Amino acid sequence: MKTAEFYNFMRERESIRLKKAAHLPKPWTKDKIFQQYSFTNIKRAHDRTSAALITEFYQPHYNDAPELLLLNCGIARYFGTIDFMRAVGWQTDFKPQRLIKAAAERLARGEQVYTGSYIITNNGMKGPKENVVAGVFLADLWRHRKEILATRGNEYRWEPFIRALRQCTGFGGTGFMAKEVTNDTRYTSIWPEGTPIDKDEWVPVGPGSMRGAATVTGRYGEHLNEKETLEVCRTLFAQRAEFWPKDYEPLELSDIQFQLCEYQKYQKTKRGDGRPRKRYPGSA
Repeated sequence: MKTAEFYNFMRERESIRLKKAAHLPKPWTKDKIFQQYSFTNIKRAHDRTSAALITEFYQPHYNDAPELLLLNCGIARYFGTIDFMRAVGWQTDFKPQRLIKAAAERLARGEQVYTGSYIITNNGMKGPKENVVAGVFLADLWRHRKEILATRGNEYRWEPFIRALRQCTGFGGTGFMAKEVTNDTRYTSIWPEGTPIDKDEWVPVGPGSMRGAATVTGRYGEHLNEKETLEVCRTLFAQRAEFWPKDYEPLELSDIQFQLCEYQKYQKTKRGDGRPRKRYPGSA
């Protein structure tokens, strides 16, 4: 397994973040790929949108009713931009037509509604995207909110929570959106301090991390299954003390899972088989 190579990738990405945060001059790295293309931070909380959501929405409403916390996390991640959340504000009830109207008006003015970081699809349904997102996906989330929240149990585990969320229309498939929304709920009182207790035992995996897991095991171009990918995540995570600096923020299993996807993008770029969608002005 290419453990050292994978951790070299993660350390370099974190080093770039720290140099940028310290307001050091560019370039923050000698790596030409990192200089030209955008890769997510190791910790999702450090990404621009996540940081803004935490500061402006999740922290001020930390102790709101769990149902509203879940709903707003769903809105934030399905529409995906901080500008849209600022436009609609924190929702104290589920009013899909309000969201649909706000999205349609912004789109008509040429203003951003959806993120470019990932693709939002209609799951084969006809109609404007905002109608499907608010009227179908978020509506199903709201309809099943009590059952989803109940899955945490007394021990506050997130595996049953995410699996229940994936049963909602628009949250199944690879489970990407289910994990995105659940990660946001972790910045709220839905999860007491120290929970989920299984956060370093289990994590949902998707196609990107499955390809990344194959690459890190020396099988570039292949696609591991869910069980194999989870095992790769656990193996890499178990070796973190040897490869991750003690003065960096501690890793979680989900950090490994998500960075496998980014590592795969990096390797594709390095091999000339593709490149990330977003450019990054990281050179001097």
